[in-house]
Amino acid sequence: MGQRVGITEAEYRPILKLLYDSIGYDVKYTIGKENEKHDAKLTNRKTGEEISIEEKGLSYPHACCPVELIQDVKTTNMGWFYKTKAQWIIMIYFQKGQPNICYAIDMRKLREYPAEYIDSKECFSHVNNKGYGDTINLNIPWKLLLRDNIAKVLQNFNNNT
Repeated sequence: MGQRVGITEAEYRPILKLLYDSIGYDVKYTIGKENEKHDAKLTNRKTGEEISIEEKGLSYPHACCPVELIQDVKTTNMGWFYKTKAQWIIMIYFQKGQPNICYAIDMRKLREYPAEYIDSKECFSHVNNKGYGDTINLNIPWKLLLRDNIAKVLQNFNNNT
C-alpha cells in the first residue's frame, strides 16, 4: 500500500491553530456556503486586519508545491487554484506523523506566476489519483516560490523558526 498523501483537518487544524496564535492571529473557520470561498479567516489581534485562508495538509514534505488545477478529471471539477477566493493558502507538511514545515502562499501572486513557468523544466503536471478522483497538479518548486516572494515559510517545526 502506498504512502497517504493528504492529512485530515482533524490532524492539522490543532497545530495550525497554535501556530496562528503564536504569530498573533485569531482563527474563525467558515461553514456552509462561506466555506466554498475559503476555509477560514485570520484576524490580526493588533490591527484587526482580516485575511482569508485555505488550508492544505500533506503527509510528507515535497520539493514542489502541488498547485491543484483540476480536482477531478472525470467530472472536470476545477481545483483550488481556480476556485478559492482565499488570499492565502496555508500548506502544512507532516513527516512520520509529526508537523515538518508550514508555508503561506500569496494567491494573488501565485495566479500571476504560473504562466511564466508552466513550460519550465522545473515544473510539470502530475496526475494524482489518491484522494478525490484523478487530480492534475502543477508542481512548482518551493525554491522558486520562496525566491520570488510568492510563498514564505511560516514555521519550520524541525528548527523551531
